[in-house]
Amino acid sequence: MKRTISWGVCALSLLGMPAIAQAGHVEKLKLGESKVLASYIGGDCNGPAPSFKDIEALLPDSKLVVYSDGGVGALNSQRCGGQIEGRQVLATAVKPGTEIKIFQASRVGVKVD
Repeated sequence: MKRTISWGVCALSLLGMPAIAQAGHVEKLKLGESKVLASYIGGDCNGPAPSFKDIEALLPDSKLVVYSDGGVGALNSQRCGGQIEGRQVLATAVKPGTEIKIFQASRVGVKVD
């Protein structure tokens, strides 16, 4: 009987959690903390990184973080076959919770404590 109750409690706790485990990568932030969540590249692998203004409308809505320009930084791109420059998206945590967001085909879980 105890085993049944334990399994039931475990199953209920999993049902109550968002499917953040389905994200390819999970970023954990504390309230007020800022962290780079993604990098956007231009259409051409050899071209310059896009401006933040150019990508701002492409960013997914979030109830947990606000986005800002993280500057230009290096990233590894499978599509481009190596390291290139991209526009970094900085996220600042403003509300606790969890959510999954998609940035240029990358699924990122966001967990704010």
